Amino acid sequence: MRKYFLLGGIYLLVSFYSRAQLSILHPDDAVTIDSESFEWLSGISVTSNGAVTGLYPDGSKRYNAEVKNARLHGNWKSWYVNDAVHDEGKLVKGVPHGEWKVWYPNGKLRFVRTYSADKFKRITQEFARPHPKMPNYPITTVYQKDRSKATTRLKSSYSFKEALAANNYTPAFIDCLHHGLYMNFYESGHRKDSGHYKNGLRDGIWIESNTEGLHWTGTYSNGIKTGTWKQYNGKRLLEMVEYRNGREQWRRSYNSRSTFP
Repeated sequence: MRKYFLLGGIYLLVSFYSRAQLSILHPDDAVTIDSESFEWLSGISVTSNGAVTGLYPDGSKRYNAEVKNARLHGNWKSWYVNDAVHDEGKLVKGVPHGEWKVWYPNGKLRFVRTYSADKFKRITQEFARPHPKMPNYPITTVYQKDRSKATTRLKSSYSFKEALAANNYTPAFIDCLHHGLYMNFYESGHRKDSGHYKNGLRDGIWIESNTEGLHWTGTYSNGIKTGTWKQYNGKRLLEMVEYRNGREQWRRSYNSRSTFP
């Protein structure tokens, strides 16, 4: 398979394909992507099929990708200038599928995302044509009440909002749907938060930590906080908050002697 050595052209491909799939408004919990800052405006054409390799100005490898019918389709891998791996994953017709990993320049794991291209297709089709006699995906119910809130969660600007806001990571895709393990890490290697998504919404046990040893643990159901959330310092219980339908019902703080076995 012939390789095409391009600089920046892959971003042109990603932009045009992704923006054609869903046109949305960006509310406060998403980051609006400024197209003027992207390299794909270089205007370099992209092959419609084959392997693509991008290079840094010094000639070192920047990314490897596979393209089919002018879309990213297949394995993706990119590197920092120092040859350390930057990110890696797989795409199906421009949409990530399976596990997507991102590393810091020091080699520590930064992000773990799990996506489903199949469910992205099904859910976006259901957004457009919900069946009145069939149960909808929970995110479709959200869409029927607030289109912007639902479609935002199908964008990389939601998946990597902090990194995009800081302008220190731009994924090779714009459209996506979370389904599976989701994790963030501090540069030290300590976990920042972790949990699972189901059909685009947080679902199940979630843990959120800071660098000082404090952490919250609780449960989401279809993207909504539910039940009792607890804050700990190590094994020491500091606070409990009860949620019902995403709304706080009561909050209780504990003294320093309260511990969790």
